Amino acid sequence: MYDKFEQIAGYARLAVGIVGNPTTSEFALVDLSGPEPVPDFRGEAQRGFCFIGVVGMVQGVPLIALTGPLDSAALDALSQAYIRHVECALEGRIHAAIQPAPATVPVDEWLFRLWNLKDPRNG
Repeated sequence: MYDKFEQIAGYARLAVGIVGNPTTSEFALVDLSGPEPVPDFRGEAQRGFCFIGVVGMVQGVPLIALTGPLDSAALDALSQAYIRHVECALEGRIHAAIQPAPATVPVDEWLFRLWNLKDPRNG
């Protein structure tokens, strides 16, 4: 049985882990949806960073699982950061999907080659 964090991380699109220090309201989002390795947060551990939760989109609905309550200012900041993460991720996917137009043959050359094709109806 998966816990709430594993369910969101496993089933969500654009899932991110949240690490941070709730007392100082410093947070970082860690992309969990890609093949990239999770960054090393040992330096941040000295600043009091710990695991806060997971956010992701499941069937178009944003879901969040937190280890404990956060104040409304922190939730607003995390929501805005997640929305920005989604915008950047989708922008990157759109740019990757747009392929440059293949090199084209000039129209006059194409017409010349078309005219010189052998017509199979004439034998």
